[in-house]
Amino acid sequence: MSETPNYFAILTAEVRYNKNLSCFEKLLYAEITALCDKRGYCWATDNYFAELYNVIEKTVSISISRLEKENFLIVIEDENRTKRVIKIINKDDYEIYSK
Repeated sequence: MSETPNYFAILTAEVRYNKNLSCFEKLLYAEITALCDKRGYCWATDNYFAELYNVIEKTVSISISRLEKENFLIVIEDENRTKRVIKIINKDDYEIYSK
């Protein structure tokens, strides 16, 4: 039997009550917060999230884009677009990453 991870997810009020996000996008945000280590980012792939929540990768990709559009996270890719990290940001940090 596989072991279930035992860590907390965070769903801020700002995300929870955002009317522009679907329930899945809010859940995905919480999952990303749980995967962020002390460095404040995670490197999970769309495939990982798709398998975890039994959705297609396109759903994950669109959801991450919407979370990024709402300024709750930022996706940082390498120059070849082969690796990425997802970083949770708060509204105060947004100006730093939007430049």
